[in-house]
Amino acid sequence: MVAGSDAHTLRRVGTTWTTAPGRTRDEFLVGLRQGLGRPGGWHGTVSTIAGDAYGVIGSYVAALAGFGPRDLGPAKRAGCLAFAAVSLPFQFTPLLMAARSKAGEQRAVEQLTAHLSSAAREPFRPSLGGDAELRPAQKEREPFRRASV
Repeated sequence: MVAGSDAHTLRRVGTTWTTAPGRTRDEFLVGLRQGLGRPGGWHGTVSTIAGDAYGVIGSYVAALAGFGPRDLGPAKRAGCLAFAAVSLPFQFTPLLMAARSKAGEQRAVEQLTAHLSSAAREPFRPSLGGDAELRPAQKEREPFRRASV
């Protein structure tokens, strides 16, 4: 098992990591391949992901209002502020996306946990939800062919 960072801002980078025995890169990778890796660090939540997204949005709007970097001229800033105001009713979207992502992650963790604790040890095939489980296209794909011009 390995940990991963889905950091979207610098303050979250490096808060999740994987440990495995080994003093060198190669020994570390061997440990991972042997299943000796252990995740460490903080697990992101809906609120941390949404908070990061809203932090970026807030910094952007503040910069447009004149607080922070001034990369745009006054006319472009005014246009961007107008767009931000018009899109205000849709500012709940990052929260919904974070909640959906975390729900999917939770399902995947539950599936993997169930698989690891099962006695049968059948090959693990994560569900993608809905009707997307094992589509025929996933079994055998036609080789890529360049389109003729």
